[in-house]
Amino acid sequence: MIELGIVAIAVIVLTSLIFWLKSDIGARALRVRGQQEELASRAISLNSLSILKADAVKARAFSSLLENTLPLKDQLIHFPRDIEEIARRNGLEFGSSFGEERASTDATPGYIGFIFTIGGAYDKIVNFMREVERGRYIVQWGNVDFAERDGAYRGTISGKVFSR
Repeated sequence: MIELGIVAIAVIVLTSLIFWLKSDIGARALRVRGQQEELASRAISLNSLSILKADAVKARAFSSLLENTLPLKDQLIHFPRDIEEIARRNGLEFGSSFGEERASTDATPGYIGFIFTIGGAYDKIVNFMREVERGRYIVQWGNVDFAERDGAYRGTISGKVFSR
């Protein structure tokens, strides 16, 4: 009978030990799974970082190009004179006024709003606009409003000239 008691105690101890080991193995398996997920996440992050660094090098070249393309705000002082010269070469009546001004930021270029008052032949006005677009300034045309009278056109063009 004592032997049966010892065997029963041994079975209970072994069963308890097996349940304890099973729960411990389960907890360790969960920790290992969590660490694997964290490693996978870090690998993705490292891959993304290397792609971003490669793109940053490419972007730096374009950033430099953009900076050199846009004139400094102080260089826009010549804009009215240069635009008036283009109008004169095209044989147009010309007047200009300037309005809203926004300073550049790291994310966006600055600009100065303008309104041109123009008069002349239709084809000369179109040539004027093309020449301005091909010139050294980056402009965005806004509202273009013209009316024809006696074979000539008169009207206004609003827009923005950009700077850094």
